[in-house]
Amino acid sequence: DIRHVGEHMAEGSLLLIGGRLTLEIVASAPPGVGARYRYHGRVLGIRLDFSEVVTEWVRDRRKRWRTVDDPRLLILAGYEMGFAVAPSAGGTTLTLDIEYELPRSWPGRLLGRLLARSYGVWCLGSIGDGAKRVLETTRPAEAAR
Repeated sequence: DIRHVGEHMAEGSLLLIGGRLTLEIVASAPPGVGARYRYHGRVLGIRLDFSEVVTEWVRDRRKRWRTVDDPRLLILAGYEMGFAVAPSAGGTTLTLDIEYELPRSWPGRLLGRLLARSYGVWCLGSIGDGAKRVLETTRPAEAAR
C-alpha cells in the first residue's frame, strides 16, 4: 500500500528538517504498473513537488517505481526505487534498493554529494521499518500490495 511505503515522508523528521510531504494518488488505477502518485510540500521553506509511476509490480512480491516528468527535489534529480518480499526460514525477507541521479546545478550537486547517500539510507530504512510494522500486523498477502 503506497500510504505505508511513503508514510515516512508525511511525518516530520530530522532528515526532512521538520518538513512534511502530502501524498496524492493521481491515477485511480489498480496498484500495479502505471499507478501514479504525487508528493508535494515544503522542506526548509523550499517547495518540493514530484510524481512517481509504478514500473514493475508483482502482487505480494515485488514493486518498482520511479520519478517522472520534472521532479522538483532538493538533493536528488530523480530516483528509481523498489522492494521485493520473499518467504524465508522463520519469516519474510524484504529487499530494498534505490538508484538516484544528482542534480545538475552546482549547488544541488554539492548538496547531493553531501546528503544523498544518507537520505537514501534513511529512506530505505524508513520503508523497511514501515514494512516490518505492516508485516507484523497483517497477513503476508495483504502487506505487499
